Amino acid sequence: VTNPMFVFEDVSTLADESIQKIIKEVGSKTLALALKATSDELQSKIYDNMSERAGGMLEDELEYLGPVRVREVEEAQGTILEIVRRLDEAGEITIARGESAEEIIE
Repeated sequence: VTNPMFVFEDVSTLADESIQKIIKEVGSKTLALALKATSDELQSKIYDNMSERAGGMLEDELEYLGPVRVREVEEAQGTILEIVRRLDEAGEITIARGESAEEIIE
């Protein structure tokens, strides 16, 4: 069961291991586009889950992009959300679903 209320900013609420799995599935240009208009909190969470080298490359990609259309950012975020949903459905990551979420011990 997917959570229809899970929006892109909610990625910052995911466990580090989940974010790392998502980053592996997403191309750097898509990730850079998606982060273009996000909170510092989310950007920090993404960078914290990347190697220093990959983080530097992502920063370069963000700078290189320059101004982009909102539609392009929304499409990139949608692509990442599809990956999040697919990984969630496959049981590879866990999306916290409000206060009723069961705690998981790994």
